Amino acid sequence: MTASWLSHSSGDDEDFGPGAALVLSLFAVFLLVAALSWRDMRRSQAFLPTTLVNISESDAGQGYLEAGRTSLRPAVEATIRDVLARTVAAAHQRYQRRERGHNHLQVIGYASPEGRNNQQLASARAMAVRDYLVTRLSVPAECIVVASYADSHSELLQQWLKGGHSQAAFRALPTADAQRQALSASAEELARERRVVILGAFHSDSTCRLDLVAVTRQ
Repeated sequence: MTASWLSHSSGDDEDFGPGAALVLSLFAVFLLVAALSWRDMRRSQAFLPTTLVNISESDAGQGYLEAGRTSLRPAVEATIRDVLARTVAAAHQRYQRRERGHNHLQVIGYASPEGRNNQQLASARAMAVRDYLVTRLSVPAECIVVASYADSHSELLQQWLKGGHSQAAFRALPTADAQRQALSASAEELARERRVVILGAFHSDSTCRLDLVAVTRQ
């Protein structure tokens, strides 16, 4: 009986020999790769552009832009200063912990689709915000990316196009009022689309240091 038991036990040991060890090793490697992938995914999500503030013509925005104008009102300037101060403080904390994070600001102007000059207005407003950040708040110019968008980012127009209409048909409408009526959009909805958004972004090849910006109270 003893010899038989020992023989059977020896057979079980062989079942957990090199083949089983290889399987366990592969499983361990799989777990390691999965953990690293999850970590990298979380890191990449942390570096995605993040909206810091949305400033529109609508009173639903965090600040106000005057209809048809590019100048920044005092309330808008105060909002931008506050956003920058919080962004710089966060960047400083990350730098102290030797963590990567937002090292750029993206300033993007958006337009509502009606009329002919909204694209130019969106671009001019984005540049006004950029110039304020650079000349008044001492943000290095190379740390700011500026862009502007019109029809391609208008939710109102995209909804209208989904109804089977064409962009050419929209542009063929004779007046801005006719375009507004076609969209069935309220003045408030259109005003929300005329906005400037500031985002925090990360660029791996950049040497910008937002944590070094000295935000002054004005």
